Amino acid sequence: MEGGADKPVTFENRLQYVEAVVDFRLHEFDTAARAMRKGLVAMVPGRALRLLTWRELEILACGDPVIDLELLKEHTRYVGSWDKNHEAVRMPRLSV
Repeated sequence: MEGGADKPVTFENRLQYVEAVVDFRLHEFDTAARAMRKGLVAMVPGRALRLLTWRELEILACGDPVIDLELLKEHTRYVGSWDKNHEAVRMPRLSV
């Protein structure tokens, strides 16, 4: 609302204020959402999006989030002075 920052909310205009706030909140991310959809449709056809769950879409866009470390170790080749015991290669155990 033009000049809205200078208008006090009163009992009389409260419903107009609430309507303006709700409208703003519902649409404040429209531009960002359109940009994300445009990028997503560049990777996955728009018609296919309706058929996918968010998990299936995540796997298509990012790959499987579960990493099989044993398979990765089995297929890793080190060069130069690097090996599986190198300090930069070893991952510290995380305590939970």
